[in-house]
Amino acid sequence: PSGNIMVTPNSVSVVLLAGGVGKRMGASIPKQYLKLRGQEIASYSLQTFACMAEVAEIVVVCDPSWRDVFERALASVNGAVPIKW
Repeated sequence: PSGNIMVTPNSVSVVLLAGGVGKRMGASIPKQYLKLRGQEIASYSLQTFACMAEVAEIVVVCDPSWRDVFERALASVNGAVPIKW
């Protein structure tokens, strides 16, 4: 065995956990929604996974009031994968 494992396209489901409140951080909003270079931190993860050929779907776990962050992020990705909530 060479140790190389091939993952076939559209064979992975990603569960993106973004439900924390960031209480210890002390910010006014949860840390995953703070902006880094003009974009919410959690949206970087969503866009990265959405561009991977291996990913068939992304299940986002978040407070419903933050759903628009993920919808906007996915709109900027061509050929995006389906999202479930």
